[in-house]
Amino acid sequence: MDTETLRQWLLRQPKPVRVRISGDDRETQTLASSGKWRELAETIGTLGAELVEALDDKGNVTRAIRAEDLVPPPIEPTTTAEEQQANALMAADPENARLIIFARLIADAYRHSSDVAFERLATLFETVVRRSDSLERTVSALERVVQRQAMQAAVEGVDTGDESLEKTMLSAFLSGKKKAETTNGSKPSEES
Repeated sequence: MDTETLRQWLLRQPKPVRVRISGDDRETQTLASSGKWRELAETIGTLGAELVEALDDKGNVTRAIRAEDLVPPPIEPTTTAEEQQANALMAADPENARLIIFARLIADAYRHSSDVAFERLATLFETVVRRSDSLERTVSALERVVQRQAMQAAVEGVDTGDESLEKTMLSAFLSGKKKAETTNGSKPSEES
């Protein structure tokens, strides 16, 4: 039975006025609580209680617990094998200890910064790719609109018989573009 765990159990609300304990021989004893909970828990542990019951001022049981339920929390090892080895080196040579600590701190700082940096770099790259795709679609749509307007202007200029230098250049540009599209293996867009 862990006395510290029992003490914490005794301190829970409502705090008992008396404590009744039953041992292996099923003999019961009643102990009055004097407010010194650590001493009471040690006494109960020394008597080898199997069952502990908390009683109120009227003698009613408010709660009960068995001794096997009062096991101390598991103690986790606080140091790993690497830390134990480093501690042994620190005790042997304080200068080496300082270098080991310094190297560990630098390694941890680089590890954190590179993890964060690569995460953010990947996010930034994905954002740039999405943005460039969007810009590419916008430029392509604008090119189609300009081509349509140029074609309409060229057709209207030919119909009226007005052959200005700009219209001649524009029609030459468009015919060259159509020719380039057909020679590259792609057919001219239907919108043009």
